Amino acid sequence: MPEYVLTFIVNSDDDYKDSLPPDITEDLQHWTIPTRNTTTAPTKTYKGSTREYRRFWQASTDVQPTLTPPSAPSPRERMSKHQWHFFWSLTIPHNVRNFWWRLLLNKLPTRLHRHRHQPLQCPTNTCTFCNTAIEDNYHMVVGCPVKQTFWRYVLTLMDLQHDLTTIWNWITFYDLPRNKTGLDQHRSNLTMLGKALTIIWQQHWRSVLGDEPWNDQLAASSFRLLLWKQGNGVVLE
Repeated sequence: MPEYVLTFIVNSDDDYKDSLPPDITEDLQHWTIPTRNTTTAPTKTYKGSTREYRRFWQASTDVQPTLTPPSAPSPRERMSKHQWHFFWSLTIPHNVRNFWWRLLLNKLPTRLHRHRHQPLQCPTNTCTFCNTAIEDNYHMVVGCPVKQTFWRYVLTLMDLQHDLTTIWNWITFYDLPRNKTGLDQHRSNLTMLGKALTIIWQQHWRSVLGDEPWNDQLAASSFRLLLWKQGNGVVLE
């Protein structure tokens, strides 16, 4: 079985050290790699099996630092096979499944991504709608204040008392169970959020390509129409 080496840099800044569980730094004091012909400080390492590695990072989520995009790892790096199977089994339109899949792979065509790879075609990484923040994955999907009115409307239709961070943690599977039984309890909500993502994707590019402002009323009416067409029993008001 392959082994992983979990490495902690000794001369890291204080903020990084403070984010580590104290028992880790104490347990690894004697694990050092001597350096030769270099001025680099020794590196503390821990050598363990894949089982120990998974157990350390998944057994207790309260010791894991919560990072926000673009610093957070892509969702695919921590999703279980059951979560992937659950995602592919959701009854959602094909176009939004592709959009959602690219989100999970961290491959959305955000302005941050496009500016990094196509600076001539995209000279800035600032959001087109609010013009105040960098458009990363989180901002493009739920974080932009211009789109938050629509998301609150969606939560109202779903009769959920949650904030926008909860939506993000659900669609990235961060706060969802990692086993099939637990995931099935969230199928209805995830299906509804998937349909909301359909409107986010369509309205986003309609506004960008048509050089039009974001339209909350159009987004809400399009969402109600989509639910009605797919038999969710939502009254068109």
